Amino acid sequence: MFTCKAKAIVKAKAKAKSKTKAMAKTMAKAMDKAMVKAMAKAIAKAMAKAMAKVKSKAKAIVKAKAKAKSKTKAMAKAMDKAMVKAMVKAIESDKKQK
Repeated sequence: MFTCKAKAIVKAKAKAKSKTKAMAKTMAKAMDKAMVKAMAKAIAKAMAKAMAKVKSKAKAIVKAKAKAKSKTKAMAKAMDKAMVKAMVKAIESDKKQK
């Protein structure tokens, strides 16, 4: 009777072990899948963030370029005005000397 019970317990334990192993395997698989998914999500998020940063940087650069262009245009205009003024002055002084 006792040996029968002991045998049954051993068998039950063995079954439980194999079951837990199987469970552990399925859990590991599920975990792996979840991990891979989570990693993919995290990577995607990081990529999106990086892309957004790059985009905003690119936008800033474009804006800066546009600003620089308008500034250079203004500078060119100012330079032109100054040049014209200088030319006029030079011509006037030339006339005075004659």
